[in-house]
Amino acid sequence: MDEKKTWFERHLALMVALVGIVSGLLSATLTNHLARNRDLEKTQVEMRQEAYQAFLDGQTMLRREPQKEVEANRRIYSAKFNILVIGPRSVICSMTSYWNHVEKYPVCPDFKARRRDAAIYQEMRRATFTSLNIPDPDLDAVVIVPYLWNCVLPGADLERVCATP
Repeated sequence: MDEKKTWFERHLALMVALVGIVSGLLSATLTNHLARNRDLEKTQVEMRQEAYQAFLDGQTMLRREPQKEVEANRRIYSAKFNILVIGPRSVICSMTSYWNHVEKYPVCPDFKARRRDAAIYQEMRRATFTSLNIPDPDLDAVVIVPYLWNCVLPGADLERVCATP
């Protein structure tokens, strides 16, 4: 009777076992991938919230306790650097556009050095965003320079750069 069984019938148990093993491996891999992405997303949100909270705490301290201006500004500047490295382009553009509008930033006298310095922060953003699997870390030097140094690059159109997605 065994001689009349087809190849498929003789190896059915092995095939069922292989399908089970492959399904288990795929399920474990997919579950791990989804959990990792969820953890990265949580990390990203938490990091941004901490930076925003530190910035707002500094702003609050500056307004409520003017005698602590030095400490408040230290918190604000520290938070600004964190926001620059991990914050979304839209937030950084909004902050920079507001400050530029209110303060009427002059052209940077040492704009070549400022542009080169901005490249460091661009790479920091790129490395941070890449490590967190966040897309689109690019931020133009036209935005970074006034964000950090309260001056603008010659001929820069901050509003146009920030309006372009």
